[in-house]
Amino acid sequence: MENKNGQGIFYGVIGVATLVVAIIGATFAYFSASAQSAGDIKGTTLGGSGGVLGLQVSKVDFGDTGATSNDLVPTNISTQALIQSAINNKCVASADGSTGDDVTVYTGCHLYTIHATSQSAVNGATLALTSLTVSDATDDAKWQYALFEGSESSGTYTVSSMINSTPAGFPSSAVNLITSQNLPAGYDHTFYLLVYVQNDATSQNAGNNADVTGSYTGTVSFTTSEGSEVQATFSAS
Repeated sequence: MENKNGQGIFYGVIGVATLVVAIIGATFAYFSASAQSAGDIKGTTLGGSGGVLGLQVSKVDFGDTGATSNDLVPTNISTQALIQSAINNKCVASADGSTGDDVTVYTGCHLYTIHATSQSAVNGATLALTSLTVSDATDDAKWQYALFEGSESSGTYTVSSMINSTPAGFPSSAVNLITSQNLPAGYDHTFYLLVYVQNDATSQNAGNNADVTGSYTGTVSFTTSEGSEVQATFSAS
């Protein structure tokens, strides 16, 4: 049994500049875009041994971050420590680290939670990011992701361990979060996915070989060895 829902994200470039993101800790070539969200992506299905699998992929809403929009700008988030710093600063920063009503704040990353549950024991469960692809970008290798485990308390995040050891270009095959595990009744666990565009020391929206302008599509799947499956898909349209 399978249940799919979609979430759209859209990108369009309008400008170029060179900025320094003090909080996230990076330089980037500025470009802006428009973004839309249709809400959380949810799916449920009966587990093979009579239980219910649950899967919910949600884009983290940091509330009022002061950013002009939720649009991505290229940045550098190359280590576990920088991931934790970025998300604890709500994935945003100003150009020079200054504050005030007249300071422009930019979005450097998108954070998702992947929440998997099982109401009864299931055998051979695999939870995987089965696809994550970028379209329209000339330099698609600059689109980066990180999967990790962590926790959140009162808006403060702790990154406890990386699933892919360092952020990397979008994967060419499925990346497992759990692999062929027998899960007990009441399994309830949250993983995290971070998406961003890696900065380069050049204009990244000039329509040349370094252009990163594009959109991304992803699918998360939760399956058992008994043949049950639930998927959550987020895609640009």
